[in-house]
Amino acid sequence: MFYIIHLTICKLIYGEFSKEYFFLCQRYKKKYPNLNVMLKRCFITDPVLRFDNIILRNSSFPVFKTSRPIHFEKNAFGADIREIVRSKGKAICVNYMEAGNDLIKVVGYRTRILDLTTLLLFYSSHGKFFFGEYSFSNKHKEAWGQIAVALFDKYSISDQGERKQFYIEDDNGSILCFHDDGFVLSIKYFNSAACVPYEQLRYMFTQSKVVSGVPVQDSFVNSMSDRL
Repeated sequence: MFYIIHLTICKLIYGEFSKEYFFLCQRYKKKYPNLNVMLKRCFITDPVLRFDNIILRNSSFPVFKTSRPIHFEKNAFGADIREIVRSKGKAICVNYMEAGNDLIKVVGYRTRILDLTTLLLFYSSHGKFFFGEYSFSNKHKEAWGQIAVALFDKYSISDQGERKQFYIEDDNGSILCFHDDGFVLSIKYFNSAACVPYEQLRYMFTQSKVVSGVPVQDSFVNSMSDRL
């Protein structure tokens, strides 16, 4: 069929992780729901919902302040995404989303931190990194509390009463959101000043929410503290 030839040519010309191939797959998938295309997406849910508890903060989560700068995988917000991708190597997945006239690109990597397998997601717009995310499956759920301990240690936070969901905020307005929903542990890193389409994302997220209604050893803590 024509669409198979079209997709194949697009993939060959632009690459499997290009925005051209991604949106062409989306277009044909919408037209032909049963179409089986090899599109390596990082997630299949509404992309804007990945900003849950970030664009609009959850008032029930405690907020801890730190004087230490918050970075994601040692990358500062506003860093050139091309340099990050170059250092990380080939991604395993990609997503694109439109926010008004802006385009947000997400690239994902699979990594292991001791016995934990996690998905790393880097979000960028206008070539600048502004949002990072770790996503841990519940296969290693017993270690989630130790990850919280590592974060408290990393950012010199003494009050460790809440370990399932909390924010950490630095002096530069960067925030970290730790959220254990019982099924997935997500740790999200965000800086609104580095996010060009922030206001558009805020609007999209608000509208989307309205529509959807929607035992570890010490070496583990040291490793996580170095990475997070």
